[in-house]
Amino acid sequence: MSFRLLLVFLSVFQTFLLNAQSFDIGKYILNSKIGIATGVNFYVGTAGDGKITFQKGNYSELKNLTGLYLVTRLNQKWDIGFRYAEGHLWSLFVNNEVIAFEAHSKDFQLIANTNITPDIFRGKGLNLEALFGLGLARFHSKMYSIDKQISTFSTSIGYGRDETNVEGVKIHEAQERTTFLVSSGIKLNYHLFSKFNLFWESRLNLTTSSKFSGNMYRNSPFPPDAFWSNVLGLELSLGQRGNLSKRIRCPRF
Repeated sequence: MSFRLLLVFLSVFQTFLLNAQSFDIGKYILNSKIGIATGVNFYVGTAGDGKITFQKGNYSELKNLTGLYLVTRLNQKWDIGFRYAEGHLWSLFVNNEVIAFEAHSKDFQLIANTNITPDIFRGKGLNLEALFGLGLARFHSKMYSIDKQISTFSTSIGYGRDETNVEGVKIHEAQERTTFLVSSGIKLNYHLFSKFNLFWESRLNLTTSSKFSGNMYRNSPFPPDAFWSNVLGLELSLGQRGNLSKRIRCPRF
């Protein structure tokens, strides 16, 4: 589906919802927001070297993360909803040779947001929220041997990830693993126009797995393994969350 068709679909869908206010479910949806975001993950814990490597040889920790959000107003103070995110996590450490580890995860969290906007933001189209989440992640991870220039990746061994030898031949096939997640962070919203908000979210995700990073030599004792996600996204209010006197009309292209 193209981006334009998606916008048209959302506009038509919202018009339908605005005419469904007599139904209880319609009232909940009219107080809801949907969003999409993209950004990067960083490893947090003692299984890595503790440094953010932006570019070193062919290696970079700037790996993509994509998230989808659906939240609805619970009361005047709290929003609750769901977050689905998928992304990669990379980090580098040294153990008599150069080693890197990688994780790929898909997580689903029940989230709660509360407004903590300071007075200096009021009237400027900005608001700040505190974020909390609880959920599960499905992941696979592995560790690589790398040459000193960090340009060639060789043998890999994995947790829930296929293992290969130096020639790249698969020597073990494994299934994904599951871990619990607890998260917290902040979210800064900027009102663009009509029902659209631009937002930046920074969230620390704590896992219950010491295998999430993929490091087979060293575990992170506390937290077991964690990652820090930072995303930039766009959010659409489905009903009365924005300007109460306006409706979203079909966009003009």
